[in-house]
Amino acid sequence: MNMKTCHGTEGVNLFSTMMHFHIHSAYYLVILYSGRYLCGD
Repeated sequence: MNMKTCHGTEGVNLFSTMMHFHIHSAYYLVILYSGRYLCGD
């Protein structure tokens, strides 16, 4: 991707990165809580 075209979609890239991080952290929390639930039982 060109740097010139990348500057135009900077906001979109930031949003995509934030969404990816949010989904990844949520996925991690699900594993963490499910693991704690199984171990606590």
